[in-house]
Amino acid sequence: MVMIETFLGMARYLSPRNDDDWSDRMHYLYTPNILLAFSVLISWKQFGGRPMECMFPNKFPGSWEQYAENYCWSENTYYVEKDIDVELVSQETRLSKDRQLSYYQWVPFFLLLQAAFFRAPSLLWKYFSNHSGIRIHEVVERAADAGNVEEETRDKNIDLLSRHLQKALRFQRRIQRKKVVVHKTCTCLNLQYSSGFITSVYIFTKLIYLLNVVAQLLLLNFFLRTNKYDWYGVGIIKDILGGVKWETSGYFPRVSVCDVEIRQMANIQKYSVQCILVINMFNEK
Repeated sequence: MVMIETFLGMARYLSPRNDDDWSDRMHYLYTPNILLAFSVLISWKQFGGRPMECMFPNKFPGSWEQYAENYCWSENTYYVEKDIDVELVSQETRLSKDRQLSYYQWVPFFLLLQAAFFRAPSLLWKYFSNHSGIRIHEVVERAADAGNVEEETRDKNIDLLSRHLQKALRFQRRIQRKKVVVHKTCTCLNLQYSSGFITSVYIFTKLIYLLNVVAQLLLLNFFLRTNKYDWYGVGIIKDILGGVKWETSGYFPRVSVCDVEIRQMANIQKYSVQCILVINMFNEK
């Protein structure tokens, strides 16, 4: 029974509302669900498998290998082109932001954050539209009822809609006539009873959708440190069309290098090991 209720709750969450259009649904429904699916997929690979596999010297025992892989996963790696000798790369260059790969551990959480940002404007619209006095989703649902082809059903829906709108307008006029002291002092409280409130909220929500997309592209640039792109998505599309691979761009590399320090008695041995970032195959997609 609990599983059925959970499934029905998820179905209601995944179902679109009636008071929006296709662009709204792309923003608050389809995109967040795709991001959530990718987050689950990457989390499964990251926490349930081996997202990173490193190549070690033969003298490394099994316990050292596990320790080194865990260390490299948590402490970041850096990218070095194939034609460059790792030993010739200075310590300062290895630690530079342009070389360091510090995002792959956080990708599932970043995707969840993105999904929340895409979903948030619709919650704002839902809250304010429900407090406007006009239940937009019910109005649209009645108006788009397939049963309206029958005269009886159509007349019934028209009657319900007209009574609902009349009540909302009467309530609005009543508030304006009473001139309550609180509403006279704090004029902002009158906004939700104004005739243009629901239209203003809808336009404002559309503007937030647009600002969110722009902010997400800038946030991706910051998170992935893709400094050569002004706009991350546009730059990636250009690279794909131009046949630019990760070996050239350095973004989402499959192979990286990690510096490991292992204490042996009183000495500290330093090793530079090559690692395969299997998880980056998923991250790039």
